Amino acid sequence: MFKNKKRTICIVGVILFLLLCFILIIFLILHIEKEKNRQELAHYFQDKIEITALSDVLSKQEEKDKEFSDVIKDKKYTFDEPYISIDPYGISPLTALIIFQTKKSVEIKVFVNDIFVTTMEKSKVHSIPIYGLKAGVSNKVTLQYDEVSKDIIIERKDVSFPNLDVSTKNENATLDKELYFLSSPDNMNVSAYDGNGNTLWYLKGNYALDLEFLESGRIYVNNGESSGIYGSYGGFYEMNFLGKIYKNYSLRNGYHHELVKMNDESILVLGGKEGNDVPYSESYIYQIDKSGNIIASFDIYDLFSNIDLEFAESLRGTDMVVNSAYYQEDNHELILSLRGINSILSLNYETKKINWIFGDSNFYSSKFSSLLLKVTDGSRLPNGAHTAFLTSEGYLGLFNNGYNTVDVGSIYIEDHKNDYSSAVLYKIEDKNISTIWEYDADQKYFTYALGSFVYETDGSKLINFGWAFKESAYVPNKMLIAADDSTYARIIELNKEDKELFHATYPKGVYRTYKHKLYEETTQNYNDFSYELVSNHLETTLEKVKTQDISSVLDGAIENPYDFDITTNSISMNVFFSDSESVDLYLVSEKRDTYLLHYKKVNEAPLSTINLQIKGNYAVYIKVNDQMYNTGKIFKFGE
Repeated sequence: MFKNKKRTICIVGVILFLLLCFILIIFLILHIEKEKNRQELAHYFQDKIEITALSDVLSKQEEKDKEFSDVIKDKKYTFDEPYISIDPYGISPLTALIIFQTKKSVEIKVFVNDIFVTTMEKSKVHSIPIYGLKAGVSNKVTLQYDEVSKDIIIERKDVSFPNLDVSTKNENATLDKELYFLSSPDNMNVSAYDGNGNTLWYLKGNYALDLEFLESGRIYVNNGESSGIYGSYGGFYEMNFLGKIYKNYSLRNGYHHELVKMNDESILVLGGKEGNDVPYSESYIYQIDKSGNIIASFDIYDLFSNIDLEFAESLRGTDMVVNSAYYQEDNHELILSLRGINSILSLNYETKKINWIFGDSNFYSSKFSSLLLKVTDGSRLPNGAHTAFLTSEGYLGLFNNGYNTVDVGSIYIEDHKNDYSSAVLYKIEDKNISTIWEYDADQKYFTYALGSFVYETDGSKLINFGWAFKESAYVPNKMLIAADDSTYARIIELNKEDKELFHATYPKGVYRTYKHKLYEETTQNYNDFSYELVSNHLETTLEKVKTQDISSVLDGAIENPYDFDITTNSISMNVFFSDSESVDLYLVSEKRDTYLLHYKKVNEAPLSTINLQIKGNYAVYIKVNDQMYNTGKIFKFGE
């Protein structure tokens, strides 16, 4: 009995041993095969530039958030020996984060360069955001509680950023009060200045166009990504002044020019339509909820075609350039500036019916006659205008560029010598419109693009001649669109009586100017490290291809002639492909099959947006018709 049991155990043991050996052999074979594949694929990853496709900014923020979260819990940092991070997220050089603990719960008073800026909330654990450091100098931050005080020197001598050239200083525009914020056109920064023109805050990177200030103390800024839709970026960020990104709105209809935060936390976005057969560009307005879902939308084409389809069709292909949106939620009135057709529209956002149009009556068909405002005093029409809005008194305000975008006339600057731009307030009554106030700076400044006008509740006015021409620009044969080196911005603030409060120039173009504070009277300790991707992209279909099956084609790839970039939600290529061309992207993985993405099919438009649900490193190749190109880049996907 015992011998039989022993024999059974031996047999089972042998079987298990053989099974284990078999598993090890299979594992070894698979490992050898995997290593063989890896070696075969290795040359596709040699001598290539590595790029974080997610966004280098976002990937670095995750690391910094973990670091700061750990530091906040660390009791070794004290009031006398605090933790200090300068430019904590790498994109806001004139900021810092100071972290320490105290034995008792106290309020910390904060001074920056001897200016009291805020009181921190009462706590034992202190995480203090510092804004408003000056570029190019040593800065002193003073922290106080009870009778204790500590000075911290933060060096920013190595930081260089253009100051404003100020001719009329505003001594009331200091770090503890409202500053002058500037947003910029494409591929430039956002920044803030005091009344002496000193740079006190800016973001590194492409955060162009609108800058929206939220009640939470955060801001909306463009995310700088390409959308594939004409004139639109891929979306926008919600961030704080430290540069910490809380939400990344990645939108398949893109974003351009302006955002409007609604009372219910939804957001009105100026964007564009996807597809090849789009009647107008930069003419689509849509509203998203907290999750990025589109809950309402319309196109300028819809408004016009409901009145006169023939007229709407005659404008097909027009770039409407809807460059501003102002919304009054109490009566649902939405004011839009359509720079592309020199018009200002008022409509009921709920019914999508036009209330009135301020524009050239000769441009519109007779079916619009009842909607057109009639000028009763010789007022200029809104040619190429920006920032249309309504005041609390019901006046229409705008920055009138004085540049006819429909009938440009001459393309040479010299022929626009007598043109000028101005900030204007109009009174509208019974479909009649007249000017009640205008500032044209004696008709000295002409800015054919950009520009803004803000009318404050106290009656002061902030005016931005955002793309003015220098005198040196008015020379023979110099074109409007080729004059970047001959333009600058002029910013002027007037009080209620039109006395000049501030006057400055900036060496680059300025999209808009604003007045806003960096600090609130009291500030919460900084300890929110949340991040959310808000995306409404549909997942992009990818085909799997065995790399070995296309290895000969990949090996025959030639150097890529295109400026190529790809992220999770966008593809950017500096080339126009003809209808007869097909374009495929091959994403070659180190570990798995290659993914094939059909970017453009014959007689179809390229993909405007994408949504890649992949992770890992991929060497990217581009196939145009039968020719394969090596981008020379490795893209890292996944958060």
